[in-house]
Amino acid sequence: MLKIPDAIAAIPSAVTRLASGTASAATQLWNDPVGSVTNTMASGVDGFRTGFNQTVNGNGFAMGSALFAMGTMGVPLGRLEGVAALGTADAAAAVRHAAWGGDLGEVSGSIERLGLRALRQSGGDAQLSERLFEGYLNGVSNRLARTGSEFGIEIQPASLANAERVPNFIYLHRGGSSSPLVTWPDGTPRLYAYEGSRRLDAGVIDTTVAPNEHGLHPVVAGFDITLSATKPNIVPYYQKYFGNIPIYDIRLP
Repeated sequence: MLKIPDAIAAIPSAVTRLASGTASAATQLWNDPVGSVTNTMASGVDGFRTGFNQTVNGNGFAMGSALFAMGTMGVPLGRLEGVAALGTADAAAAVRHAAWGGDLGEVSGSIERLGLRALRQSGGDAQLSERLFEGYLNGVSNRLARTGSEFGIEIQPASLANAERVPNFIYLHRGGSSSPLVTWPDGTPRLYAYEGSRRLDAGVIDTTVAPNEHGLHPVVAGFDITLSATKPNIVPYYQKYFGNIPIYDIRLP
């Protein structure tokens, strides 16, 4: 019979063996991000089979190590740093979070669900829905940072028609660059949308790509939330400016 508690308890030990270089081939699979898919999967299945056989014979640790390897294939090693020091439940959660943080589809799906939640909780108030969405996005941003993800979150990212990233809002001068800024009647400097740009409500950015002259990274997924059921589909509108990236048109059914 499979010793499931033993398998679960073996997760932190498996990571310790990985860090020390003594782990089996199965637990090392994720350390070859550009390796052959066929060879990697064959090795993983091989290790899993070995662990299974050893577990049947009473070796619960081996099965835990194999399960850990199969569950974390494709997770970069850096994202698992420190997992070995955690308890079993925390280690398993850390591995799940690391895998989530490296999967653009999973991250985008989470943001889409949070956008729908913001719309439901807004009571039909568009400004409140945007504030709620931004609050949820701050949480996503923090979680991505904790997992060491290559992705980040940008609120209202802007781009020109050639997919050139630009600041979303800028200050304007009354005359030349040395003249006073344009202000509101109370004297507060007034922000203007960057001329010729389009802005998403939010975007997932790729922080591994060097920023441009404005300090901005490319957007790899975009999000727009709306309370309007009749607003035309915005996917082509934004892809014309941000490129052929996934655009999530978030609205209530």
